[in-house]
Amino acid sequence: MRSGAAIFIFGATVAWAALLYVTVHAVRTMGFAAMVDSFNGGFAHPWRAQFNLDLVIYLLLAAAWMVWRASSRWTGIVFALLALNLGSLFILPVLVFAVIRTGSVRGAVLGRHAQVR
Repeated sequence: MRSGAAIFIFGATVAWAALLYVTVHAVRTMGFAAMVDSFNGGFAHPWRAQFNLDLVIYLLLAAAWMVWRASSRWTGIVFALLALNLGSLFILPVLVFAVIRTGSVRGAVLGRHAQVR
């Protein structure tokens, strides 16, 4: 495994652990219902609306990428739905395991298209 892949795995793992910690804290403190109220209510404030729209666009692009890179369309659709609902809590572990399996970030990002040149 290349050093770039190891650095990616480390960074993604640290980011995932931090996000998991903050998510668990938010759920324990405010519950799941507050997530919807917070997200939808954020569109009333111009900067929160910008951030939330940017996040939605990112999640849609990430979901489309997961369908594209998956070994089968059905797997891709399931992964896309999980990515849309869980965001980086799902995407980061998928990428880490893909880097470990392929041995490179390139192979992880391209998925079934990595063999095509």
